[in-house]
Amino acid sequence: MKFESIKNLFESKKRSEQVAYTGIMVEEETTEKDLVGSQHIRMDAVEAHSIISDTINISSIQQKLKSDLFKIGDPFIVRETIEALARLVLELRERILQYDTILSDDASGRLPSLLILKIIKKLKGGNMPQIYFLAGGRYTELERREQIRIFLKKNKDKFGKTLLVTEYIRTGESIGNLIALLEKANIIFDTASVTTEMGIHYVHAVGDLIYGKQLTNPSILYKPLGLGVKKDIQKVKKDRDLAHPQRNKLSTIHERAVREDLEVLAEEFVKLLK
Repeated sequence: MKFESIKNLFESKKRSEQVAYTGIMVEEETTEKDLVGSQHIRMDAVEAHSIISDTINISSIQQKLKSDLFKIGDPFIVRETIEALARLVLELRERILQYDTILSDDASGRLPSLLILKIIKKLKGGNMPQIYFLAGGRYTELERREQIRIFLKKNKDKFGKTLLVTEYIRTGESIGNLIALLEKANIIFDTASVTTEMGIHYVHAVGDLIYGKQLTNPSILYKPLGLGVKKDIQKVKKDRDLAHPQRNKLSTIHERAVREDLEVLAEEFVKLLK
């Protein structure tokens, strides 16, 4: 089946058709179907592999990446991470331009969230989604969860259609904390993860998940180097905003290098949607 251009899918949100009815021509307006919050049907594995391999060169992309995040470590795991990111982008193809807001789950969701934002910018230009980084984690303090709840309640009218992004799901318990808060706030959203544990049986809280690849371990994306944020599981302090990850005191040189690599990935992955 021919892969439909994502740009053609969204450039014309409304079209007019001439419909004959009892001898009178009437104009019927049709609109793009809202998919956010609806069931996601995962692409056939063979078809997905064919599209990715015919459109981009994973080995070539891997050679272009220069930051330590992608250079240090097992090249095979780096390749798997790139493949997982590419598959996630492909799975989001029909709804990626429908999101008004991106919510990043903790520090681990920061890089894939920024990557998705860059891809949307290349496809859409102006009127970009807003992006927030929310603290998650299995051991999140009650006070922090309460701050996130208040933050969501206060801003939910601004969110519109939302994409909740994380990097890795093992049991679903951690991301489930945020999902429960989003559901309680009546926010329309999808959940996306770069990778999931192989053979996982998703808990109810995860619901319908859009993911890139199943792996036995997390990808390389959750490393302190280049993230710019860190998990803060220390004692809660009253004067800190714990609804968002805390700043990571790392050299901005490494952070800039990672962001440049994200730009390379976005430039390549956007080809999957054209």
